[in-house]
Amino acid sequence: MNRTILAIDTSTDYAEVALELPDGQRSDKVTTEKHSHSSSLVKIIEELLSRERISFSELDAVVIGSGPGSFTGLRIGYAFAKGLSASLKVPLFSYSSFMAAASSAGEGVSVVFGDARREEVFLGVYRIVEGALAVILAPQISPVGELLEIADGKRFGQVNHFISGDTDICKKVDIIASLPKMAGGLIDIFSVEYHQSGDLIRGLYNPDNVIELAPNYIRSVAAKTIKERLEGSNK
Repeated sequence: MNRTILAIDTSTDYAEVALELPDGQRSDKVTTEKHSHSSSLVKIIEELLSRERISFSELDAVVIGSGPGSFTGLRIGYAFAKGLSASLKVPLFSYSSFMAAASSAGEGVSVVFGDARREEVFLGVYRIVEGALAVILAPQISPVGELLEIADGKRFGQVNHFISGDTDICKKVDIIASLPKMAGGLIDIFSVEYHQSGDLIRGLYNPDNVIELAPNYIRSVAAKTIKERLEGSNK
């Protein structure tokens, strides 16, 4: 397609980046230390570009994962992606990190989850049939018990893929989950929507759109738990 796309996801414990080259080949890289986004994100992007002999100026677009997930990680990722987009004057696109993870998982039902603290999880459920991705349950905050019910087959039947980038919550709920490949999935979603060459994609740059993009936190850092919200509504 003669275009070069950089995808970034910082919604989980580990920052992940992927690069689609003009010949359609892809390459990716993930941080090796948990919660090291602020110190490692630029480093792994530079290493990835250097490995593929691509300069920043050759990028035609940047794609960022919108979460949900780590508040700090998402802020770091968005700040960098917006700055890169503005400095290069290339468009910035944003897609659900959970949908990207499901897109990379393959056929069947995928449950994507992450730790939302306070005995709750970020939770999304997707199904891929013959390559077509459908949303069964859009990303939301749910009690841990709801995730366990899904794992037992009580909500959506057999689950083919459990996916999570939060290793601590996997241990806590005793679910074996695959690590997500969100950056590559972001490029998959982008490619379904945009088929243009690099020159045409660059022409989509709009600084106002870049400024307006924001992560999908689902709730603010100070938000109440589901139990607290329900109790408040009954008063």
